Amino acid sequence: MQEAIRYFGEFGFSAPTRDLARRIGITQPLLYRYFPNKGKLIERMFEELVSERWNPEWERRLLDRSSDIAERLTDFYVSYTEPLFSYERMRTFMFMWLASNDLQKKFAGAPNSRLFRVIAEELRIAFDLPGPATLPITRMEEELVWGLQGSIMYLGIREFVFGFAPKVARRRIIRAQIDIFLRGVLPELNAALDAARPRKRPAGSD
Repeated sequence: MQEAIRYFGEFGFSAPTRDLARRIGITQPLLYRYFPNKGKLIERMFEELVSERWNPEWERRLLDRSSDIAERLTDFYVSYTEPLFSYERMRTFMFMWLASNDLQKKFAGAPNSRLFRVIAEELRIAFDLPGPATLPITRMEEELVWGLQGSIMYLGIREFVFGFAPKVARRRIIRAQIDIFLRGVLPELNAALDAARPRKRPAGSD
């Protein structure tokens, strides 16, 4: 799997499996004894990538309110990007993002949905807003977290896809992005919650 990540990260998913088998040091027929087709091999590769991306400890740390929200988000995103920000992994995920919707939905959607909900709930608490038991997390809140995540993920795309490495320490950049996000997000959170609140019917409207 590690060699497959390196191989497809370098050449893309259109690269022939015979060359992958040669790199591993086995025959192509032997490769297909383990994986019935190339699609199954790529699915198994992404299962490996996703499993190494998610650490249960991250969620516990995000929920540890002994630190402020900025510090928790910074610690999380530094740890989250550490295994992901490499030449092979960033390029492999880029090829996935450009590939079929099935790959995207299976290997990108579910982990992010879980993560975004945790962050959205912690933002509510940090800004003393009603909890999800009172008002469910809105789609706009999810979009706001997508925006934060996208700005951080772009650091890896810029370095390992475009070839322009940041000239400042990654933690410092991530902390700055989080601080900017937190300074500007409250009005948008209030607007999202206001739009989601049930409207009272005017007296006599019956």
